[in-house]
Amino acid sequence: MDSVSIDLGAVRASWRLTNFPVPDFLAGVVNLPAAISMDIEWSGRAADTKIRDFVVGFAGEYHECSANITWSAQEPGFSFVSTATTMQRFAEIGRERNGRFFQEGD
Repeated sequence: MDSVSIDLGAVRASWRLTNFPVPDFLAGVVNLPAAISMDIEWSGRAADTKIRDFVVGFAGEYHECSANITWSAQEPGFSFVSTATTMQRFAEIGRERNGRFFQEGD
C-alpha cells in the first residue's frame, strides 16, 4: 500500500497501490514476476446509514458514495493499462467498531 487518505466528514477517500507483486502462472506451470497498480477514489454523498447489532457486537456509520478506479498490470514482455476510469455508482466508506472496541452503549 503506497498511500491512503480518508476524510469521512467530506465523504472522500483515496487508496493507491503501486507495483504490488503478484504471481502469474503461464499454463499453470511457469511463475512469472508480475505486478499490479491501482488507484481508487471514493467521493460524493448519496445516503448515510447507521447500524448497531448488539447480537453480533458491532456498530458502524457508513456513507454511500461512488468510486473511480484505474489500474494496470505488467510482467516481462506484457503490460496492460486501463484506458478509462471505471466508475462504480455504489460504494461505501465509513467507520466500524467491533470486538473489544464495541460497547453496548454505542
